[in-house]
Amino acid sequence: MTYGKWSKRLEQGLAKFLDIKYALFVNSGSSANLLAFSALTSPLLKERQIKRGDEVITVAAGFPTTVAPIVQYGAVPVFVDIDLSTSNIDCSQLEKALSKKTKAVMIAHTLGNPFNIDEV
Repeated sequence: MTYGKWSKRLEQGLAKFLDIKYALFVNSGSSANLLAFSALTSPLLKERQIKRGDEVITVAAGFPTTVAPIVQYGAVPVFVDIDLSTSNIDCSQLEKALSKKTKAVMIAHTLGNPFNIDEV
């Protein structure tokens, strides 16, 4: 696929629909993960900025490109297991994984099966 006038038009329409300034398409979910995590390391976030050594909770049995940005930026992945019936995060393990160093939870829906976002 290529980026062209229709992609730009859809980005602008999506941004307008979401009432945000910009929307940006990327080539894959892997690139989206990297871009999203990179944004979380911005100094503009002040005390919420993810820095080297900060912990990020993620799943042990997930796609590698969800973990790769955490490691690439020097943060520490804290792994929790999955629920075998959904292949998504076992939310009952979240509280145990939480520490004073935790800055974020980075997980993806598994194979189109959404995790319980309310619990997360």
